[in-house]
Amino acid sequence: VKYMADEISDLRAARAPADSVQEDAMRYRWLREGNDAKHGAAWYVAVNLYGCEWDAAIDAAMNKGGAT
Repeated sequence: VKYMADEISDLRAARAPADSVQEDAMRYRWLREGNDAKHGAAWYVAVNLYGCEWDAAIDAAMNKGGAT
């Protein structure tokens, strides 16, 4: 049983980077697809925020349906 628990733990740990890549891909698509609307949410993020702030700002905008 411990062996199976260790395997499950290893699988979950291996999956975490894949989930992160998927999240980054979703953010990139949101930014790319919305950036042709000047003064839209994606434009605001790209122009007004530092790169280290983008993930949180994009996540918030995506959860609000595009508004920042």
